[in-house]
Amino acid sequence: MRTLGKSIRTATVEARNWKQDLYKFLRQYRATPHSTTNISPCEALNQRKLKTTLPEPDLPRVIYDDIQRKMERRDAEQKSKQKLYADNKSRARESSLSPGMVVLVKQPKQNKLSTPFDPNPFVVKEKKGTMVIASNDLKTVTRNSSQFKVIPPELNPERNQEKQGNEAQTENPPSVANPNQDEITESLRRSNRQRRQPARFTDYVTTIN
Repeated sequence: MRTLGKSIRTATVEARNWKQDLYKFLRQYRATPHSTTNISPCEALNQRKLKTTLPEPDLPRVIYDDIQRKMERRDAEQKSKQKLYADNKSRARESSLSPGMVVLVKQPKQNKLSTPFDPNPFVVKEKKGTMVIASNDLKTVTRNSSQFKVIPPELNPERNQEKQGNEAQTENPPSVANPNQDEITESLRRSNRQRRQPARFTDYVTTIN
């Protein structure tokens, strides 16, 4: 549409009939080979080359099946190049999600205070290609793998609670009844030495109740 509008504006500025220039532009566009398929739109649609004023050698007629296969091959090659370029540009990489991982799900922005991800964690249940199924106690969601964010193990609240519980058990092991505990307690006695008042208190009268 951009080149079409440009041709119409050029014809208007040069005081020519823009409709005639439009027909000329379309004829030239339909006869020009496409950059991806190397075949003109007219040849792809009508199985023949469009006659133009450009001198061309007489070439043998090409079978339509050959044209179709050539177009498909070129189209696949160009698409693979575009995909490789886009992946390198966006630094795309394979998703590392697997069942059992704790993740956050991206949510639509509702207001200025809403977070990009749902604060309620989900657990991945199943993965099929780029489709991931995750669930929690409230709901089950199916999203593309790009909509999930893995929670690092050290930030996982459930794992932290289990870890804290294990540490507490390690620090405070359950006490084992000792039959000799009473004897040990009775054998402990306080010192019977005489306690004297500090010398700095000799000028004061102290009353001991």
